Amino acid sequence: MIKIVTDAASNVPKPFVDQYGITVLSSSIVFPDREFRELDVKYEDFCKMLKTYKEPPRTGSPTSAEFVKVYVDLGKEAGTIFSIHISSKLANIYRNASIAQDIFNKKKKGKPPEVMAIDTRMLDMGSGLIALEAAMAAREGKDKDYVKRLIDTLIKEVKAYFYVDTLEYMVKGGRVKRITGITAGLLGMKPILTMEDGEIITKDKAIGRDKAIERMLTLMEKDIVQGVPIKVVVVDAMAILEGDNLLKTIKGRFNCAETIRTTISASITTHAGPGSLGAIFYPL
Repeated sequence: MIKIVTDAASNVPKPFVDQYGITVLSSSIVFPDREFRELDVKYEDFCKMLKTYKEPPRTGSPTSAEFVKVYVDLGKEAGTIFSIHISSKLANIYRNASIAQDIFNKKKKGKPPEVMAIDTRMLDMGSGLIALEAAMAAREGKDKDYVKRLIDTLIKEVKAYFYVDTLEYMVKGGRVKRITGITAGLLGMKPILTMEDGEIITKDKAIGRDKAIERMLTLMEKDIVQGVPIKVVVVDAMAILEGDNLLKTIKGRFNCAETIRTTISASITTHAGPGSLGAIFYPL
């Protein structure tokens, strides 16, 4: 049996988590006067808190000890555990999972179950889609070699573009330093971000939301072979209507075989801020 572990920042929607038996470890979110696990707070309540405090919260990764406990519990049934996580360049989640993998596998001395920690080099549902597809393949009875090949292929094929409405939260959270090509002081300049080798980079920029979203769609057109079916996820941070409209536009412009609509994870919203949108996709 194969089991899939991921993190809350990978943002697999709960219905899929429940349906495919995915185990999700939670990051911690720390405001000045309160701390909670990401999975223990409703997204709407978190967004209200984010708007209330002057400074964005800090986020903390699940510890290696937490990962070891999960691996031990799942190992009672599983022969292989794939632990699939957001980019190691954005958080310590993969690092802690990798430490736990080494501890667990060393104790097993090569005997099953085996843990494989995976750095997707993605964030949010860019990583979540990979975890979800791996879980779906496992449910279909695919063996570990097939699932590993699928994961490796998806790491290469999944693309993501994010529109950030304001750089305020990235500046406060120190994330702008990691984003190449941004001039934060340009009034009204909206960046379109993507992931490259595990890093957040600026792919394009435009003045105003509408032009920025159109640029994002143009970038998608360059990545997608005309007529090829895609699976696409649209995410938003406190921009429900805009996200719905983006998905509607994508459906009209591309051959969308499967779509998922959800919010950006709370831990990523901490850095992206309100009004952010994302489109994550890959060819089928």
